Amino acid sequence: TSHLIQALQNEQISDDQIVRRQCQNVRLLILDDLGVEKLTESWGKGKLYEIIESRYSADLPMIITTNSTKEELSEHVGGRTADRIRSMCKSVGLSGESRRETL
Repeated sequence: TSHLIQALQNEQISDDQIVRRQCQNVRLLILDDLGVEKLTESWGKGKLYEIIESRYSADLPMIITTNSTKEELSEHVGGRTADRIRSMCKSVGLSGESRRETL
């Protein structure tokens, strides 16, 4: 997620409409580590909302992973986007020790 958003914000991908359209129309969209990337109020949050809203309207599935709490995610992506995510995704909590350090 963070690499895609950074590339779009830095205009490393020349046509963000193509990327957004692909994110909106792919059969299954997976957003990994949502909440890690820095979203600008004007660009990132708005584009992310457009993608999630279009998937919501088209009843297309998403898988989202995050280490953020519901409150942190809402603050990070904005209330409207967080509401859409909560209404279309099932929350599955995982517990245990991090395996990143042992890999």
